[in-house]
Amino acid sequence: MFARVRQAVDFVFFVVYTLIGLQVVLEMIGATERAGFKQFMNTITAPLLGPFRGLVTDPSVGRFQFMFSFIAALVAYILLHVAIRKLLRLFARRRTSL
Repeated sequence: MFARVRQAVDFVFFVVYTLIGLQVVLEMIGATERAGFKQFMNTITAPLLGPFRGLVTDPSVGRFQFMFSFIAALVAYILLHVAIRKLLRLFARRRTSL
């Protein structure tokens, strides 16, 4: 059972990593905010990246922007993912040792 939960958690976090990575790339290449895909990505990632917007200064050159705040979000989600996996491992070991 814990293996399936771990797989589901991994899947969710890998989707989050992919979405954040796409958003970073779109910002780096200067994607147009009016484009449908960019608007879709902004809508999907807003709950994930909202708390991190403005966390640090994001340097830009013209339309091209490197989002350090999004990288900080990625690191935070990686740390959360690791913590959840460790917690699941702790519960799995405890259950098997009883």
